[in-house]
Parts: sequence; structure tokens; C-alpha cells
Amino acid sequence: MKFSWQEIVRIWHNRWLFGGILAIGSSIIAIVLSVTTPFENFELKTYDARFALRGEMDTEQDNIFIVAIDDQSFKGLGRKWPFSRALYAKAILNLFEAGARIIVLDIEIVEPNLDEPRQDEVLAAAVYRAQNVILAGKWVTEFVANKDIISTYVLEPIPKLLEAQVRWGLVNVDEDPDGFIRRYLLFQEKNQRYYYPLSVVTYLSLNSTNGATGNGVKNDKSHFELAALRVPKADYNSMLVNFRGPAKTFRTFSFSDILDDANFDLVEEEDTDVFEMHKAEGTFKDKVVFIGAAAEELQDNKFTPFFGYKGTKRKLPGVELHANALSTLQRGDFIRRQGWGLVLLMVLLLASVAMVLTKWLKPFRGMFAVLGLILGYFIWAFYAFINNQ
Repeated sequence: MKFSWQEIVRIWHNRWLFGGILAIGSSIIAIVLSVTTPFENFELKTYDARFALRGEMDTEQDNIFIVAIDDQSFKGLGRKWPFSRALYAKAILNLFEAGARIIVLDIEIVEPNLDEPRQDEVLAAAVYRAQNVILAGKWVTEFVANKDIISTYVLEPIPKLLEAQVRWGLVNVDEDPDGFIRRYLLFQEKNQRYYYPLSVVTYLSLNSTNGATGNGVKNDKSHFELAALRVPKADYNSMLVNFRGPAKTFRTFSFSDILDDANFDLVEEEDTDVFEMHKAEGTFKDKVVFIGAAAEELQDNKFTPFFGYKGTKRKLPGVELHANALSTLQRGDFIRRQGWGLVLLMVLLLASVAMVLTKWLKPFRGMFAVLGLILGYFIWAFYAFINNQ
């Protein structure tokens, strides 16, 4: 389509027509720019800022505890990493006897202990006795050298544990371009078989569904259905995690404290038999307990939206990431991404309103009116965020 100079001049002098064309053009440009790396990174940081403005949430209602392999654990046990599998067996049995509802061991036991095979038998016996343990597996992605070929495979718990009819889930997480984690995988698929992460398997177990076989799971384009719970997707196979807060927002215990009963000795002054008190008080009764690494040297701590919260730079232990994901599933307070159609409509509407304000009011008042419009949009966005709209 060609315009004559007379038509262009007519459009220029028709303020409303020119303003409308400008609003549409600026909306299209805004949408195009929104998929570029600088604008994506800016959006991610504003997303994190909404968490900081909202603040921490109470987690008592979730009945989720963390048992952290932290610096205190190394001090109390006086042992080096990796720990003996008999220690995990001891922790599982102690938590089972203390009434824990589900025990999630976020430690990969994917290779047999060839030096001490008895260790595997002890752990398998504990898992079989408890009958409420979920173990960790891993989805592995490898690039073939000098070729653009990707190889994927799954590392399952060792056969000795699978013989104990154990349930298990993947521990993998996906980072955003800036290295932060905001999403949680819902599944991986290989050879027409679905594999689910720890928190999805745990949620299915809590809802009396066999997470190991995937019964009760449905997958469509926009949602992932778990035992009748519709989970909105952030992309093909993940959801956005509604983080409850920084590290230790969930009640956290040191791994050594779980072992420290009357029959187990810690290093000298660290030995207080504190777990006897927890058993007597019913601390862990009916709780979902995640066991996993938290010490920095174990390299399982993640950047999340609460890194730098209130001026304190704290990464989140990977085990607590799974707890946040399970809490999101249990409460159903999902964070939803708007579709492109709605985004385009909102951008066009805002641009049109801004155009009307600047044409209707004098330039100085119009500027403040547009600034007020922008402020109102950010207030609405924050309100929608905290109310899961």
C-alpha cells in the first residue's frame, strides 16, 4: 500500500488518527522487544522484585520439614563426605519411628557401593521397613563431542533399592538465562515413558496415587493434571514455583540431630540425644520430611528470587526448592503466565489510554497522567501476583 504526500500530511495533522497509528506501532514494537535478551532479563528482575515486595509466607500449614546436611552435621558427625549409606538408613528409621508421613531422600543413590555392599543392604532394609520413603533419580543430558547430538538417559536408584518397591523422582532443575531458578519441572519424557520429579511424586503419594507409575497424571497443552489438580504450565514441562521465602523458611533441622538418639553418639559435646526429645514431643508426626544437602561445599545451593532479600545474599538449598514446589502444589496458589494474545491486548490498551491522555490534557498534565497510568499498572500487576491471578 502506498500513501501520497497529501495523505501523509493529512494523517499528520489528524492528531487522533496519528495517535492511533502511533499507539498500534508502539505496541507491536514493545511486543517484539519483549522477547529480546535485555528485556527478558529486565522482566525476570521485576518478577523477583514482586517476591521481595510480597515478603515471606508462613509455612506451618504445609507440614513440611527440612533435614539439612549442613556444617553442623559435619561438625557433629566428625565425618567426611560422602556419608555412609547406613547413616541415611538410621535417619529414615528414626523419622519413621517418630511418625513422619513421608520421607524424601534428596540424595542420589544411583551406583552400588562396591567396596561395602552391606551398606546398600542396610539402606534397602530401612526403606522396605518404612514403606514411606521417596528416593532420588536423575535425568542426564550429554552432548556428544564434536557433534550436535544430545544423548539423554535416566539414572534410577540402585536395583537393591528398587527391589524394596521404593518410589523415586528426579532431582533435576532448570535455570533461567540469568542462572536463577524460578520454574520447577513437572515431567521428562523418553521412549513414551514419563519421569516425574521428587515433589510431583510426593504430591501423588500424598493423594494416594502411585507416583512411580504415573497413574492419575494427565498432560495437555496449557495444564498438567495431577490427581485432579490442574497445574498451569510456564512452558512445555514446568511450572512457576510460588516461593515461600529465603533459605530456612521451612522449619529446618540438622541431619546430625536426626541421628542423635540414645543409641548413636555424636562428637563429644555435640552428643545431646536431642532426637529423643523430638520423638517424645511428636515433632515429626505426620510431617513430610525432605533430607538433602545444604552445606555450600556440597554445591547444591541455588539462586532464587529471594537471593538478596532484605540485603542478605542467601542461596536456597536444592532440597528446599523441592519443598517450595510441593507447597505450591499442595496449596494450589499457582503463578500463571498470561498468553500472548492477552499481553498484546493489554499493551495496546495502555498505549491507547496514554495517547488519549496526552491528546486530551496539556503536555505537562499529560505527562503526569501517563506516569500515573504506569504506576497504576504496576500496582495492578503486584496485586494480581500476590493474589495468583
